[in-house]
Amino acid sequence: MNNSMDNLVAYYAGSEVKVINEYHPHFCAIGQVIGGENTDTGFGLKIKRFDTQEQFYVYDANHLKITKRK
Repeated sequence: MNNSMDNLVAYYAGSEVKVINEYHPHFCAIGQVIGGENTDTGFGLKIKRFDTQEQFYVYDANHLKITKRK
């Protein structure tokens, strides 16, 4: 990862977030940021939902709202 990606992961790591982009398949999901990875689509923050334990990626940090910091 490059420095800006590392900084993004460090900023969100362990935080509780809510997906606020109404077009994202996990809209309104609440979960914890568990890391970040380069995928075929690009770099994404990896999130684990609290209700289903499903893991998914968000590729634009503007689509997240931090609800609780760790």
